Amino acid sequence: MRDCLSGISLQPVVDGLDWSECGVLRELGEYRRQGAYTDVAFLCGDDMERVDAHRAALECRSPFLSGLIRSAFCESCCNVAEEDSVIKVMVPDVGKTALEKLLELLYTGK
Repeated sequence: MRDCLSGISLQPVVDGLDWSECGVLRELGEYRRQGAYTDVAFLCGDDMERVDAHRAALECRSPFLSGLIRSAFCESCCNVAEEDSVIKVMVPDVGKTALEKLLELLYTGK
Protein backbone atom coordinates (compact mmCIF):
# COMPACT_ATOMS: atom_id res chain seq x y z
CA MET A 1 0.00 0.00 0.00
CA ARG A 2 1.34 3.42 -0.96
CA ASP A 3 1.31 6.00 1.82
CA CYS A 4 -0.05 9.38 0.65
CA LEU A 5 2.04 11.18 3.25
CA SER A 6 5.37 9.77 2.14
CA GLY A 7 7.24 12.27 0.05
CA ILE A 8 4.86 15.07 1.04
CA SER A 9 6.15 17.86 3.22
CA LEU A 10 4.14 18.27 6.40
CA GLN A 11 5.22 21.91 6.58
CA PRO A 12 1.96 23.24 5.03
CA VAL A 13 0.06 21.22 7.62
CA VAL A 14 1.86 22.77 10.60
CA ASP A 15 2.90 26.22 9.30
CA GLY A 16 2.05 29.07 11.62
CA LEU A 17 1.00 26.92 14.56
CA ASP A 18 1.58 28.37 18.01
CA TRP A 19 2.45 25.44 20.25
CA SER A 20 2.60 27.59 23.40
CA GLU A 21 -1.14 27.31 24.08
CA CYS A 22 -1.92 23.67 23.42
CA GLY A 23 -3.52 22.76 26.78
CA VAL A 24 -7.00 22.37 25.35
CA LEU A 25 -5.69 20.43 22.37
CA ARG A 26 -3.77 18.09 24.66
CA GLU A 27 -7.01 17.42 26.53
CA LEU A 28 -8.80 16.83 23.23
CA GLY A 29 -5.96 14.49 22.26
CA GLU A 30 -6.68 12.42 25.34
CA TYR A 31 -10.36 12.35 24.41
CA ARG A 32 -9.36 11.29 20.90
CA ARG A 33 -7.32 8.38 22.23
CA GLN A 34 -10.37 7.33 24.26
CA GLY A 35 -12.67 7.76 21.26
CA ALA A 36 -14.71 10.38 23.11
CA TYR A 37 -16.56 13.28 21.48
CA THR A 38 -15.00 12.73 18.05
CA ASP A 39 -16.84 13.88 14.95
CA VAL A 40 -14.40 13.02 12.15
CA ALA A 41 -13.53 9.47 11.15
CA PHE A 42 -10.61 8.89 8.80
CA LEU A 43 -10.85 5.55 7.01
CA CYS A 44 -7.26 4.56 6.21
CA GLY A 45 -5.45 2.11 4.03
CA ASP A 46 -6.67 -0.85 2.05
CA ASP A 47 -8.63 -2.16 5.05
CA MET A 48 -10.24 1.24 5.75
CA GLU A 49 -9.10 1.21 9.39
CA ARG A 50 -10.82 3.97 11.35
CA VAL A 51 -8.95 6.81 13.06
CA ASP A 52 -11.14 9.30 14.92
CA ALA A 53 -10.48 13.00 15.49
CA HIS A 54 -12.19 16.24 16.42
CA ARG A 55 -13.21 18.54 13.59
CA ALA A 56 -12.61 21.66 15.68
CA ALA A 57 -9.02 20.61 16.41
CA LEU A 58 -8.33 19.81 12.77
CA GLU A 59 -9.99 22.99 11.52
CA CYS A 60 -8.02 25.30 13.81
CA ARG A 61 -4.66 23.51 13.62
CA SER A 62 -4.35 22.63 9.94
CA PRO A 63 -5.57 24.56 6.93
CA PHE A 64 -4.68 21.47 4.87
CA LEU A 65 -6.92 19.11 6.86
CA SER A 66 -9.59 21.78 7.10
CA GLY A 67 -9.64 21.93 3.32
CA LEU A 68 -9.67 18.15 3.09
CA ILE A 69 -12.68 17.92 5.36
CA ARG A 70 -14.49 20.68 3.48
CA SER A 71 -13.84 19.34 0.01
CA ALA A 72 -15.33 16.43 -1.85
CA PHE A 73 -11.97 15.17 -3.12
CA CYS A 74 -8.32 15.48 -2.14
CA GLU A 75 -5.99 14.82 -5.04
CA SER A 76 -8.59 12.35 -6.38
CA CYS A 77 -7.94 9.83 -3.58
CA CYS A 78 -9.65 11.21 -0.49
CA ASN A 79 -13.45 11.22 -0.50
CA VAL A 80 -15.49 13.01 2.15
CA ALA A 81 -18.97 11.98 3.30
CA GLU A 82 -21.08 13.11 6.24
CA GLU A 83 -23.29 10.54 7.95
CA ASP A 84 -24.79 10.42 11.42
CA SER A 85 -23.07 13.73 12.29
CA VAL A 86 -19.66 12.06 11.82
CA ILE A 87 -17.66 13.25 8.83
CA LYS A 88 -16.02 10.24 7.19
CA VAL A 89 -12.85 11.00 5.25
CA MET A 90 -11.65 8.09 3.14
CA VAL A 91 -7.88 8.10 2.61
CA PRO A 92 -7.04 4.67 1.19
CA ASP A 93 -3.46 5.67 0.35
CA VAL A 94 -2.61 6.84 3.87
CA GLY A 95 -1.54 4.29 6.45
CA LYS A 96 -3.10 4.33 9.89
CA THR A 97 0.27 4.73 11.63
CA ALA A 98 1.22 7.76 9.53
CA LEU A 99 -2.14 9.41 10.19
CA GLU A 100 -1.94 8.69 13.93
CA LYS A 101 1.51 10.35 14.03
CA LEU A 102 0.22 13.40 12.15
CA LEU A 103 -2.75 13.76 14.49
CA GLU A 104 -0.48 13.38 17.53
CA LEU A 105 1.65 16.24 16.16
CA LEU A 106 -1.40 18.42 15.62
CA TYR A 107 -2.86 17.71 19.05
CA THR A 108 0.36 17.90 21.10
CA GLY A 109 3.03 19.59 19.01
CA LYS A 110 5.29 16.54 19.52
